[in-house]
Amino acid sequence: MRFPSVALSRFALLVGAGVLLSAGQSAADEDPVGRLAFGVGYDRDSGVSLVGAFQHRALMGRDQSIDLAFSVSSQEQTVALDYRLNRLGDGNPTFGVAVSHAERDRSERQGIDTSVTRVSPGAVWDLGDAGVMSLGLVFIKDDLRALAEAPAILQDEDGARSLMGVALNGELGFGAVELGFNAVLLDDGEDLRYTKAEVALDYALPIPPGALSAELALRAGAINVAQGQTTLNDRFLPSSGAIRGFEANGFGPVDPAALDGAPVGATRYAVMSFDTRYAGLLPGAPDVSFGLFMDVGSAWGLDANGDAARATIDADTYWRGAAGITIGRDFGAARLELVLSDAFAHRPSDRVQNVQLNFSSTF
Repeated sequence: MRFPSVALSRFALLVGAGVLLSAGQSAADEDPVGRLAFGVGYDRDSGVSLVGAFQHRALMGRDQSIDLAFSVSSQEQTVALDYRLNRLGDGNPTFGVAVSHAERDRSERQGIDTSVTRVSPGAVWDLGDAGVMSLGLVFIKDDLRALAEAPAILQDEDGARSLMGVALNGELGFGAVELGFNAVLLDDGEDLRYTKAEVALDYALPIPPGALSAELALRAGAINVAQGQTTLNDRFLPSSGAIRGFEANGFGPVDPAALDGAPVGATRYAVMSFDTRYAGLLPGAPDVSFGLFMDVGSAWGLDANGDAARATIDADTYWRGAAGITIGRDFGAARLELVLSDAFAHRPSDRVQNVQLNFSSTF
């Protein structure tokens, strides 16, 4: 039994998004309990970028997990650590706790540095083959440090905060459909209160088993502010691959007057992805696959609430799109894949990324 992951979308650094033990499994089962992944991307503006993650779901042979993720580019450096103790006690529900910490150096692109520490204790329900759900508390301590060149709205958000709230998370399976969700109500005890929800839907298209496979994925999130104003640590920022063909923080609301268009985050996002792959197309190379994909999505919205600086930001809905091909090869439990993409719908302020090389391995 495990504490549901809260990293549903690619609008955060990918922590807790690898191969998971399904509800009711033990580490002794033959399914993989860990994942190692690396990705290298390139675009003309910022050069080479690197992302990586290590995830283990049976740490020290127990029902606990640890995820370490990082991203490095000329404009941003991020490292995040996530630990989960998935079961304390017997029965159903049981008690679980998740602890995470992330440090992000965004001084080149946004003129800020941020840190976020999150502790989430709660009750975990094992739903058998249907999945897992949890309900618990959330305690957050974060800090945003803005430089003089940061956008005006981010300078106004400078400082440390403490928030607490209630969170509901779930991961459910219905045959070919997998559904993940999280919803949290947060309050800083002073003048900020908001709800934040995300949902992820994955559907394996009903194609007869064979060399051809196809998948459809939907991701969406929204923040509703009841009182006060959010900071960048609350809002959504796309990570690398949120829409393939765009780099990390490559689309969404920006301040055009700062740092050649500094991202300021969004209160809404929606992304739809379609993938198809065909293996064995090359004679004598059954482990090589070729695929096509198309991603469409957007990140928009900003809680202005009468703030003059925020009101100047263009946070309207502009749909982006990218399509491309994938070339991959399996090496047993490992896979190497080249992604070539082209952004066919984008804004002048967006930052595109045409080439990505990904490696992953389960154990």
